[in-house]
Amino acid sequence: MRYFHVSNEVLAPGDLLRVESGWSKHEATSVFLAAAEDGRDQVAALLRAEWVDAVRSDGTRRMEIYAKEAIFEQIRRMEFPSAPARHRSAFLWRDTLDAVWFRNGHRSVDSVIAECEAEHGFEVDMSYFDESYLDIARPLLGQIGRAEDFARKYWSAEQSGAPRCEILHGGPVRVIRLVNPAESS
Repeated sequence: MRYFHVSNEVLAPGDLLRVESGWSKHEATSVFLAAAEDGRDQVAALLRAEWVDAVRSDGTRRMEIYAKEAIFEQIRRMEFPSAPARHRSAFLWRDTLDAVWFRNGHRSVDSVIAECEAEHGFEVDMSYFDESYLDIARPLLGQIGRAEDFARKYWSAEQSGAPRCEILHGGPVRVIRLVNPAESS
């Protein structure tokens, strides 16, 4: 099947995509994924920890994204174990319009959009992931429950009123060509 991928890395036709996402390479990922195995209270405690402030001060992305990923991974492991893990998947899009939407909202506008070929992937509505924002300045328990509800909708492949379908793919994904910026805007 043909898909589109957005990358901050240099890609060329024939390349195989690496299946780990950028956040999966950060040291915080393993800590938050371990917390996810221990449940919601552990994720909330981790967000309150001084360690988070120390990591955040080094210029990395918000720690809330790691907590959100951990919550989604916890729900996947417990309730949807056959679904691919986000941190071990390439993120693909059905068309250039969705790829451009993702690039403009989640990556640099200088990111590369590549047309790729892969077997059928696991299709989910990214709207649920985006809506599950965590604000560590507010009480977390209700927010974590809300994020868990969104994770269940995401992993069950439920469609929102305005779906943005991303395809998670844990297998080989080959770059066919780079998309010309003129055809992706």
